[in-house]
Amino acid sequence: MNKNESLVNAALRETKEETGHDIKLSGVIGIYQLFTAEKKDQVFGVAFKGKLTKRQKSKSPEFKKLIWINAKKILRRKMKLRKGVKEIIKDYQKDKILPISQIKFIDL
Repeated sequence: MNKNESLVNAALRETKEETGHDIKLSGVIGIYQLFTAEKKDQVFGVAFKGKLTKRQKSKSPEFKKLIWINAKKILRRKMKLRKGVKEIIKDYQKDKILPISQIKFIDL
């Protein structure tokens, strides 16, 4: 997140930067506390539910190819995924989504 950037705006910006796509967020799948292997460091991650609104080619050098695949296929395939991704997908499938309006941006 950038300074003075809301969580929602950071998610929209990062999605655009990483994939080239524009999305509309509709809810929060979950909030996840992630630890390094040594448990020396931790980060918090937020998984959002959203919908593609504008598809564009990614300009990010990190990706050679982007594909769309549904959640069931991801879990069935033997894909190498970052730690925690399967848990987020399973939470998504439960369809217990917190409305995006519940995220508040409050200046302190």
